[in-house]
Amino acid sequence: MDPRLPGSTPVSGMLAVMDFEKAYDRLSHPYLDAVLCAVGLGPKARQWYRATYTNQSASIFLNGWLSATFDILSGVRQGDPLAPSLFVLAIEGFACQIRLRVKGIDIAGLQNVRELLFADDACCALHNLSDLDHLNRAIELYERASASKFSNVKSFLYPLGAFRDRSIAPDLGTWRLSDSQFRYLGIQVGVEIAEDAGWEDVKASTIARIRSVPMYDLPYAAKCSIINIYCYTKILYYSRFLPAPKSVVKEIEEAAMLAIHGRASDGTQRRPKVSRSRLCTPLDHGGFGLIDLPRRLAIDHAKWVFQLRAPDGCFTRHLFDIRIRLQAPNEPTPFTLSIPAPNQHRCPWIWIWRAYFCHPPPKWDHAVRKTTKLLPARWVRYFEPWALVTTLNPPELSKSQNLEQWATHVLYFPAGHGIQLSVNPTLFRGPDGEVMTPSSFVNASKRHQVFIFPPIFPKGHQKVFDLPEQRWNAWWKALRKVRRVHSDAEDTGHLLSLGSLHPGIQVASPTSPHPNNRSTSCVMCLSEAPECLVHLAVGCPFARRLWSALSPTPHPVFVDFVCPVVSRSERRLVELRVLFFHSIWKLCRRRRFLSDLLEPITETEFEGLRASIQESKGRLVSL
Repeated sequence: MDPRLPGSTPVSGMLAVMDFEKAYDRLSHPYLDAVLCAVGLGPKARQWYRATYTNQSASIFLNGWLSATFDILSGVRQGDPLAPSLFVLAIEGFACQIRLRVKGIDIAGLQNVRELLFADDACCALHNLSDLDHLNRAIELYERASASKFSNVKSFLYPLGAFRDRSIAPDLGTWRLSDSQFRYLGIQVGVEIAEDAGWEDVKASTIARIRSVPMYDLPYAAKCSIINIYCYTKILYYSRFLPAPKSVVKEIEEAAMLAIHGRASDGTQRRPKVSRSRLCTPLDHGGFGLIDLPRRLAIDHAKWVFQLRAPDGCFTRHLFDIRIRLQAPNEPTPFTLSIPAPNQHRCPWIWIWRAYFCHPPPKWDHAVRKTTKLLPARWVRYFEPWALVTTLNPPELSKSQNLEQWATHVLYFPAGHGIQLSVNPTLFRGPDGEVMTPSSFVNASKRHQVFIFPPIFPKGHQKVFDLPEQRWNAWWKALRKVRRVHSDAEDTGHLLSLGSLHPGIQVASPTSPHPNNRSTSCVMCLSEAPECLVHLAVGCPFARRLWSALSPTPHPVFVDFVCPVVSRSERRLVELRVLFFHSIWKLCRRRRFLSDLLEPITETEFEGLRASIQESKGRLVSL
């Protein structure tokens, strides 16, 4: 959408920025009652809602003089916790009229842009002057129904594209035309906005807010919590739309550290008693939970990479095209591209692919530098943070071991086509929410090659990749259904990617008297066998006994167990195996992280696990 980028999609139209006078105070009570009825609330619920805004009275206190009371016949009170919800329901009628009448602006590859409503801050995208007429009719109807009053003084039209180059003033009616930049929800909006637009004001207000907080003798955890909630939230919000300059982030973080550590007698920062790394470590890992602002902003910027677009669509669509995914796993040599198009700006996704899939890991920095030079300047500021935090950059080559590095990641696991893109950080958590350490990821990458490319399949899964697509369809259809029963069942998919149920830290002796010390030994049968999918599928005595109690069918070999070939009538068998794997894994994780010494699994625990799987199986049948 940026007109300065070659090949950008041209956008033409107008933005109607609307304001209603005393939006909360003028709202008609009969209209609000009708809205509550229209959304499906019963008489009793409407009566409770009505009690909060009817039969109200107020007085005015001015210069020491208190007026007589008077009845409040319209509006909802600002500051009332229920008022925002009531107003949103009321203005939804106006939004429905806009969706019904206004065409909006169509942008190739994006959803239609029509209305933006946040409480009483309203903005509407208009395709042409005909849309403006339809919007005026929607405003008139909403005014008559709700007793609201449209403000001609504060409302205006902002032209886009061709509308900036032609005179349209005579056709605007009561609207005024403004081609100057404006703020919407605190964000600077307009054409040719400076890269740091508004950041000086945000920096000044944030630093002033940090200095105004009386920290004194508060504990470090309390100080960090105050900084996170009271000071950093606006930075994180504003940076979602305009990336923060590094100088601004540095000054804000310096002010935060000064507030946390205190001032010396000469006004400078005291010598820190706690390191920055510990301040930024999560509370449940022995730190104080301060947001690592530079790293967090880099992660937020990195996610923008997947929104950057080329003229023929989103470049990540090309990057993870199914045909490429089918070819890449079986290539004996690194996959390469043909000579790129002459215009380097028209297909930027080519360079992203080239940087991350055609260069071996030792040339990572070289690939990043080369890609940075070839990308349009406005995209570089998003590309660089992504190159910093993505796990396509192998862990052993990373310069930082900060845990937040793994919040944005790309995983390779057998999802039917060879590559599965994921930005879900919960895949790196256990069933009880425990977060794996960076060392766990390093060990996992060294043992199973899940982060390295090529090859892009985990060690031990070569045969699985050659299975027919019918098997994959059976497995993933079952897994999707199981997710409706187990909200965290997608972790089971992550197990298949690692080929191990626990990519934990390898201890010196696998025969340690403490089996739950994060070694790789099986915690189910308490043997020295490595805790992996193959062991639990065909080797673990406990797992085999549990399977025989669940199903009369014999225990199959590993590949057939993971990806069975079944007909439509035998789909329940696949679902049972998914449940079995998922339940076994959750029990393994819980036993491993117990604080007490492990004992053999009792009959009561065994029957409880079997009953749990049977109950989940029954819920699947009812779906």
